[in-house]
Order: sequence, then C-alpha cells, then structure tokens
Amino acid sequence: MSSCKCISQCVLFKNNMQGKPGLAKLFKQNYCLNDYADCARYQVFKVLGRESIPSNLFPSHTDRAKEIITEKATMV
Repeated sequence: MSSCKCISQCVLFKNNMQGKPGLAKLFKQNYCLNDYADCARYQVFKVLGRESIPSNLFPSHTDRAKEIITEKATMV
C-alpha cells in the first residue's frame, strides 16, 4: 500500500507530536505508511475535507471521527 497523501501536510505531526518522537514514529508506521484508511484523520479528510479535521484528533480516534462525520452530515 502506498503512503497517505496527507502525510506531508498533516497538522498532527507539525503541532501535536513535537517532543514525542517515539509516538510520532509509531503513528506514521501504523497509519501514514501502512493502513492510512484506518486513520481517523484520513477518514474525516476523505468525507469532509482537510478543514474539518480537528488538530487534536489522533489517528486511533476512529470513534470520534465517526461522530464528527455524522454530526457534519446531519447539519447539511
């Protein structure tokens, strides 16, 4: 599988992972470079666009991603 197309612009790694290189590496290996479709951030991006991704949404927060997507869908 190819890398996530959002990896170079992902705010999570630019802002929230500073000082946490081990955790950042783990997230990148498990999500960005492997199963990026399982990433909560990618799921929100795919449905709602980059501007709808909360800066504090971690790749493993898939339940929260579903809530965000559902909430936005009911607002339309």
